[in-house]
Amino acid sequence: KVSRGYAMQTRDQNGGLIDILELGARLAAKRGRHASKVSRDDMQRAIEKLGILGGGFKIVPVGARVMVVSVPYELNTDHATVLAQAESR
Repeated sequence: KVSRGYAMQTRDQNGGLIDILELGARLAAKRGRHASKVSRDDMQRAIEKLGILGGGFKIVPVGARVMVVSVPYELNTDHATVLAQAESR
């Protein structure tokens, strides 16, 4: 639920695409240092389960990064290629 909230809150800043590591950092900051850690794998599984319910949530590899898509559109291979090229510069 919290991951979903952060992904949706940042849509206007990132167009609905957020790095899973950034999402994890925001989640950890919100939960506080005394809370148990949430692994990247845990976040990926939770987001994949959200995707099954609809609403546009899914995991997309972009170059070496793993991005969370929080908008209901299809990120095709052209989009992924452009993002990977932009990341490498």
